[in-house]
Amino acid sequence: MKINDKYEISPFGNPFDSLFSLLSRGETCVPFSQTSSHSFGCADQKVRYKDEGDQLRIEFLVPGWKKSDLSLAIEKGKIELKAEHGKEKPTGGLFQNKNLHIQVSLPENLETDKSKARLEEGILSVLIPANKESELFKLKIA
Repeated sequence: MKINDKYEISPFGNPFDSLFSLLSRGETCVPFSQTSSHSFGCADQKVRYKDEGDQLRIEFLVPGWKKSDLSLAIEKGKIELKAEHGKEKPTGGLFQNKNLHIQVSLPENLETDKSKARLEEGILSVLIPANKESELFKLKIA
């Protein structure tokens, strides 16, 4: 395996060679395979998004977080989720106490001021309506 091939995993080689190659470059994110609804992020911060035509749905997987610990902000071109535990918990053990910070780029054709967010069963769902004025229209080619 070549060290320059970022995510190459040989079907006949040792899979640990590829893993150690990723770790030796100091990368923290491993690519996710894309499905009909797209997933991206790192191993401990998962985000799914789906274009539903008239709106964009973004789902942050935040199990164990309370609504009071989460902070969600939408700026021009990005949405940012921050989470901090209110009180210190002991470190180590099975469950780690980590603060959370996720940024996602947004397309330009969204009405971010009309966004809605809801936390239910460890999933923070954000719905952002699409801007009707910037819909796709067909041009006749002359």
